Amino acid sequence: MGSGWPRGGRVTRDDVARLAGTSTAVVSYVVNGGPRPVATATRARVLQAIRELGYRPNAVARALSTRRTDLLGLVVPDATNPFFARLAHAVEQVAAAAGHLVLVGNSSFDPATEERYLLAFAQLSPAALILVDSPGSPRLRDLVADLGCRVVLLHRQLPRLGLPSVIADDYRGGWLAAEHLMAHRAGTIRCLSGSDRQSPVLDRERGFAAALRAAGRPVAAPIRCGYPRGEAMAAARRLLGGPDRPEALFVTTEEQAFGVLAAAPLAGVRVPEDLAVIAMDGLPDGEFTSPPLSTVALDIGQLARHAVTTALRPDDARSGVTVVRARTVPRASCGCVAADERG
Repeated sequence: MGSGWPRGGRVTRDDVARLAGTSTAVVSYVVNGGPRPVATATRARVLQAIRELGYRPNAVARALSTRRTDLLGLVVPDATNPFFARLAHAVEQVAAAAGHLVLVGNSSFDPATEERYLLAFAQLSPAALILVDSPGSPRLRDLVADLGCRVVLLHRQLPRLGLPSVIADDYRGGWLAAEHLMAHRAGTIRCLSGSDRQSPVLDRERGFAAALRAAGRPVAAPIRCGYPRGEAMAAARRLLGGPDRPEALFVTTEEQAFGVLAAAPLAGVRVPEDLAVIAMDGLPDGEFTSPPLSTVALDIGQLARHAVTTALRPDDARSGVTVVRARTVPRASCGCVAADERG
């Protein structure tokens, strides 16, 4: 094969076919990995022509022919929330390693906004869509059936949809939090949780309450507030300044727990001396609070890996559930002393 040909303009698939002495269809089979096999010698000629000409396949044309792009659509409820931001970043990294780009949309926990993003992303012929912590609108089942692409639920399961799901063991996480606090305090243990009363937070509440009942401890209704730390801070100030202040508090998300830790000194409450605190999520920010925040940690990287792997299985129609386990990470906010602080 000669070099320096063609002399100008953008290199096309036709140019590669002429230089390799084959048809454009065969070039397409080589570039796209099918759908028909190509003889080894012919494949070698095509690849040599691609290298020599510097041919770069047109992603749009390939998408039109295969009806799929290398895009993954990711809809999150709120990318300003540290947990969802970290989860989205982990999904992006895993997808990039698999040769896929990620488009991110924020639903703001609004079903109508979520639907708009799903419809918009579906028009781009994505390899798949990943839906994080979906509120699960009544129309979602019919909408998913019409999208024409694989949809995976992440961080919240919606059994009525029959979609593949990747979730954390939130029930077990709440149980572990209760067990840990009971080991520190004999008095009242409360739960500060979200206001939407839906899973996965609801599963954390249930696991927490079940562990208390199993130990013969009283179970009070959760203190409810929004997820932003400012709202949690206001709720915690009311709780800690009132007559029924608990000895220990399980906060179902770390974003809320940051607000609790900020509220405690304003209410004259010392953590952990007067109030033991443990949360759930597993963000690195918890190491740098004052005091460092004890938590039941989720493996966010593993959640992302399972979600992307499940999304990129086009021939796997299973609608099973993958559950990622949680683990207790004790720090000073519950009264534990880190190993490096024990001397």
